[in-house]
Amino acid sequence: MFNQFAKEVEERLQAHFETSGLDVQVRLNSVLKVNDINRQGIIIKPEESKVAPIIYLEEFYKDVQDGSKDMDGVIDELVSIYEENRAMRGQIHLENIFSFDQIKNELTLCVVNTAKNQEMLNEIPYVEMDDLSAFCRIPMINSEEQRGFMKVTYELLDAWNVDFNEVYDMAISNTHSFNDFRLYNMEDIIGEMMGNGAPQNLLNKEVQENEGMFVLTNEPKVNGAAALLRPDVMEQVSAVLGGDYYILPSSLHETICIRKEGAPPAAELGEMVREINATQVDVEDRLSDHIYAYDSREKKIHSVRESFLPLKEHSL
Repeated sequence: MFNQFAKEVEERLQAHFETSGLDVQVRLNSVLKVNDINRQGIIIKPEESKVAPIIYLEEFYKDVQDGSKDMDGVIDELVSIYEENRAMRGQIHLENIFSFDQIKNELTLCVVNTAKNQEMLNEIPYVEMDDLSAFCRIPMINSEEQRGFMKVTYELLDAWNVDFNEVYDMAISNTHSFNDFRLYNMEDIIGEMMGNGAPQNLLNKEVQENEGMFVLTNEPKVNGAAALLRPDVMEQVSAVLGGDYYILPSSLHETICIRKEGAPPAAELGEMVREINATQVDVEDRLSDHIYAYDSREKKIHSVRESFLPLKEHSL
């Protein structure tokens, strides 16, 4: 059923642009996303453009299935998105991606679980950290309504004629300034939801706050787990929490930090992560099913083995 829907969307969009006298190519495209999730999208590319963003169709299909949209409404919305993207071309830099000098200051990073992304990682260069991997991306759409990225592939490296280490170092350098990392007390975030004002960013603050849970993310709250790749940020968190701490990978977009001293057992925290992943986090947004720890003396992150197994297996 979905495949029929996608094919009809492709045909109707192509007919729309031909009737309008526009030289636009429409084609379906399958994309391998984070956690090896395949998503079906559609590319609407003007003849003069080398590349174009992909618009994923699953949500549109759901809208048709539940009756909130009909096919005419879907086509109208896709045409509207295409026109908005065309208007944003100067921001998206679609035509600049084949020039490293043009794009290098846009590079950023995404961190994923290595085991859950084997198929995707086979296609792109990456760097490993414990059981996580980091790859480089280029932001293609960056508005309040939409965010999109293009992975740096081996083909792009060849086009740039640049070594991946240089690309990765540039992305690391950019990631901090792009993301503007934030550390919030969980109680303050809950307070904000109740109308008590915005939470205070505790990074770079002299006062130490040792109690409770702390949310580490970035200003847009998109791919905020990339903070794990910044040794300086992780050291700043240690300064706020006063030493070693556990890291609960709540999603690709944020992590939860808890001072190790006085924390619940690692096995319980691992169980908490797995339960939240199973009930509250989309598969595409999951980072890991166990916890990590930051060693303030070694200034390193490592997996906590006690958090791997379900609680019932610890007693066997």
